[in-house]
Amino acid sequence: MWTAATIAGTNMQLSRVVLMGVFLMLMIAGLTLERFYGWKLILRKIMVKDPLARKLLRFCICSDWTKAIGIMVFAPLIVIGVLLSFCQQQVRKHTQVLGPAEKARLVSKPVGEMLRGLVAWNWTSVLRKVIVLGSAYLLVFVMGFQV
Repeated sequence: MWTAATIAGTNMQLSRVVLMGVFLMLMIAGLTLERFYGWKLILRKIMVKDPLARKLLRFCICSDWTKAIGIMVFAPLIVIGVLLSFCQQQVRKHTQVLGPAEKARLVSKPVGEMLRGLVAWNWTSVLRKVIVLGSAYLLVFVMGFQV
């Protein structure tokens, strides 16, 4: 994003406004749906009644494109979360009485399960899509700011 803005010759304020606006709209839409229906009811209706919505939801959850978008957006937060979990686990080892299995862990149990899930991904495909999406984002913002 910053590279696209600097190449286009604009300041970062405009790209930040666009990014925050998109994020805010997605958050408002998600929160509105959740407040009206609740996640369990929404997912139950989708999974039981509508096969097209079921396929769309499965694509949104399991697609390498979705994973690539998640990596592009949340990679710094994932790294910070893993580091915080590592620190938390080290503090727990020294301040609490833990079993041998729990002492052997480097990170907490939920983060360890998340990392095991990440290891199972097809990283070649996901990172290839990250490159495609990043290049497209760069081109769209550069071309959009040039015109």
